[in-house]
Amino acid sequence: MERFYLDTNIIFSYFLKKFSEKKGRKIEAKIANFLMNSSQRVKYVVSALTKAEIVRKLRSEFNSEEDDIKEMWEDFSF
Repeated sequence: MERFYLDTNIIFSYFLKKFSEKKGRKIEAKIANFLMNSSQRVKYVVSALTKAEIVRKLRSEFNSEEDDIKEMWEDFSF
């Protein structure tokens, strides 16, 4: 099975959706939903740098708490 590396721009919609849900708002994340649904057929890989960029963005731009970010990341893991 081939591995596909995902970058920040592709997967950030998933984290934005989770962040919005915690604030009581619903947004559509079509790309993230597609990735989650196809993860059984394709092996996706996320680099440590991509993870660091996601965490940085959630902390600096959205003031997310560390525990919330960890929870979102665990939910995202394929």
